[in-house]
Amino acid sequence: VDRSGSMSGTYINSAKDTLILFLKSIPPGCYFNIIGFGSRFEHLFPKSVPYNQTNLDKAMSHAQGLSANLGGTELLSPLEFVFGQELLPGLPRQIFVLTDGSVSNTQACINVTKKNAHVARVFTFGIGSGASSALVKGLARAGNGGAEFIKEGERMQGKVISSLKKALQPSVTDVELKLSVPPGIEVFQAPSKIPPVFNGEKLVLYGWLKGGAGKSGSGCAVLIGKMLGSPVEHRVDFQLGESSLSPTDIPIVHELASKSLIQDGNGLSVNKTPFKAVDKLKNNGDTMTSTVRRERFVSSSKSSYSKSDDVIYSVELNRLGQTLGIGLHGSERTGQPIVISSIKEGGVAHRTQALQVGDRILAINGESLLNKSIDDAARLLQSAGDVVTLKISKGVVSRRGRPRTRPGGTSARNYKPKYR
Repeated sequence: VDRSGSMSGTYINSAKDTLILFLKSIPPGCYFNIIGFGSRFEHLFPKSVPYNQTNLDKAMSHAQGLSANLGGTELLSPLEFVFGQELLPGLPRQIFVLTDGSVSNTQACINVTKKNAHVARVFTFGIGSGASSALVKGLARAGNGGAEFIKEGERMQGKVISSLKKALQPSVTDVELKLSVPPGIEVFQAPSKIPPVFNGEKLVLYGWLKGGAGKSGSGCAVLIGKMLGSPVEHRVDFQLGESSLSPTDIPIVHELASKSLIQDGNGLSVNKTPFKAVDKLKNNGDTMTSTVRRERFVSSSKSSYSKSDDVIYSVELNRLGQTLGIGLHGSERTGQPIVISSIKEGGVAHRTQALQVGDRILAINGESLLNKSIDDAARLLQSAGDVVTLKISKGVVSRRGRPRTRPGGTSARNYKPKYR
């Protein structure tokens, strides 16, 4: 359970509720433990204990008293601790991770999870708008588990029960799609990494062929995987032939395939056919990603910085060591708005098209900028790591269309700019 400082308030309450629901839903015959993590980690029991009334009462009391008092967010050490515990005979290990933010070493956490995927499955819960999809989904994929996101105010019972059911049933893992086609045809697949398949769930994969115009012949698609260590396979044969579509036709399945490709590999906005999308992604030359989630509207009557109703977004950028390429307007005084004043061409923000000049930054990796200065914001960006989650208010401008002046009449041009 994430107990870092960013979990304060509603997020730690959501974590408590989720944990309590988990504790009440564990089936008899299981062993369990609770680990809280932040800059350090703490475990309730020295090792996993039987699920009985005595241990449940202690765990419930612990869950109800949880607080966000463990500093920053460091997940690698608690993961290594859990994976290092001795396995109990006949009891497969299932790990549930509850977090609201991101970490600076996402790939290291994913790598250690994948290394131990043969002995433990990992299920993740992203709490609130700041949860990193790269971390939450990456851990679940590497650990052959499932990922869920819990928004503020959302009922979580269904998602908790769904994850517990998945944890208690076998799944098809190591899933691969093999497409066999005639020579000279290039094959593309999305998503490239296929998650485990659980009972009752559907799996949607897109495969398309480039260079097959005018060609005929046969092909086959084979879906393979493992269940309880045994191989499973499903085969579908198909015929190639002339297409009745004109070059300007874009069927809905092509649009869905393009969307899946973009979500899987890049944050670019490409409203083209799948082939043009593939070409643009291949020519982009990097693997940066962005995810944008709209959260809520804020009425202008409640905000002195907007000229109309603002929309609050959570923007996640994976910059992979590159600079974001944004310039900031702000004040050395706390409590003043920090606004994006420029976007450098070629930078991550420019190429992902996820941010715009005039956006007000409300939080960085879950830490609010409400009482922060421009220097504080710059330091947070510098220490944010490769995955940066920004909570922003779109179009924070005055009625004249420029960054609003701060109290006292000092204009935006006198704000101290910061470039990151």
